[in-house]
Amino acid sequence: MKRTILVFAALLAGMSAAPAQDGGAKQVTKDGGGVPAPLSKSRVPGIYQRCGIVRDAGGDTKFMMNPFLKIYNPDGTFYTVLAMPQRTLPAIITTSGSYRVLSDHQLVESLGESIYDSHRAGEDNAIIYTIRGDSMSFLFPSGGGVGREAWYTVCRPAAAKAKRTPLRAKALAESLEGVWQLCYHTDDGRYVYAPIYKIYRTDGTFVTVNMTSQDGAARVAAHGSYAAQEPDKYVECVSESAANPELEGVDTSFECIFTDDDGQFLQVTFSLPGREGAFTEQWARVIGTGGKRKTPSTGM
Repeated sequence: MKRTILVFAALLAGMSAAPAQDGGAKQVTKDGGGVPAPLSKSRVPGIYQRCGIVRDAGGDTKFMMNPFLKIYNPDGTFYTVLAMPQRTLPAIITTSGSYRVLSDHQLVESLGESIYDSHRAGEDNAIIYTIRGDSMSFLFPSGGGVGREAWYTVCRPAAAKAKRTPLRAKALAESLEGVWQLCYHTDDGRYVYAPIYKIYRTDGTFVTVNMTSQDGAARVAAHGSYAAQEPDKYVECVSESAANPELEGVDTSFECIFTDDDGQFLQVTFSLPGREGAFTEQWARVIGTGGKRKTPSTGM
């Protein structure tokens, strides 16, 4: 338990800002749009944080960060995650589904899950978007009018060579995909959730994002590639790390076990170069309010 808490505290204290990564080439569509363009040529894929934009008396722009993350994956899926202020409550997915980029300024979200009455599962939402520097603005139908949102770019996908996953480990690879939140189990039976999230993508890449307590801004802590190797083991190779630069380019093997029957609590054990002993982390899958999460009675 002591080693787990030390790792937990180091992650919270040691993560610093990393620059937003470059997006893909400018998207081009024929006949003014209407034909979905390849996502690899779109600037949309990436991780964004909801924000308010204000200008001071001197005309300088300031971003006021909100606790929402929007994740547009390169495979055409998306998640919107709400981070809870109390650490006894896990983050939740408010909307998820798939999206299509129609042109440089048009995309459509097809909702697979939504906690909002105004955004029902199965609906298509057309969005007009504009990307300027590190900000993205949305215009979309909302009730009888037009809604507006502003998002700040946390990162865009970086190229990473995915490792091969053997057939025997395919089930583990599929179970890892999605959004996870760092947590730990206290001696009195409670769970404490950190504002640290890991996104495992279907293309074999991952991103770890930390939402700081100072200004609430989300920052990239690490990114790289991963692959399952055995039914209970996977490997990560960090391309860049703000907290632990010594891990960059190093393959780290993780032994893992799902500690509940639904695959929503993951315990991983690993070793770090130059450090004695094994480290343990606990991760909880981020799910929507309609999902079922049962606290494991043993294993953590």
